Amino acid sequence: MNQEKRRPDIAIVQTYPAVGEAFELTIDFDAPENQPLEMLKRDSYNPEGWNYTGKKVTGKHTRRFKLVQVGYSVTFAPFAEVRQKIVSHGEVPEGQWRQAFKATYPIHDGKGAVNVLDSSWVDSNGEARFPYIETLGLSSFSLTRRIFTEQCRYLVAIHE
Repeated sequence: MNQEKRRPDIAIVQTYPAVGEAFELTIDFDAPENQPLEMLKRDSYNPEGWNYTGKKVTGKHTRRFKLVQVGYSVTFAPFAEVRQKIVSHGEVPEGQWRQAFKATYPIHDGKGAVNVLDSSWVDSNGEARFPYIETLGLSSFSLTRRIFTEQCRYLVAIHE
């Protein structure tokens, strides 16, 4: 008896966009998982003592983005230096857009971190932090005093 072997259905997963390639993301800022302090909980932080200092955005939004790289930071104020460099490519979006990026591109490409340089999260020690996706795909919040490498990519909102 010859039984035909069937391949299981294969889900198509989008890979990360190339640096400089435009793409769209959609987010519902009212969804619980996109609330600033809920993002901390989902990343295994205890939000007690943290503050969110950014503007409150509500509703569902779709925007265009691209990933940019700006090289190694060489100053003692790396966050300010890198932020100034990326603004020439577009605007720094609200940090919650990290959630939309992760939902759209759930499998990390292993080519470096993806940072959203919105430092609106302030930890219990009073240090500003920004959301990012680590090289292996886990999400976290980084201190603004970290060193930025050439492999770092930045999510930038564009108007095309």
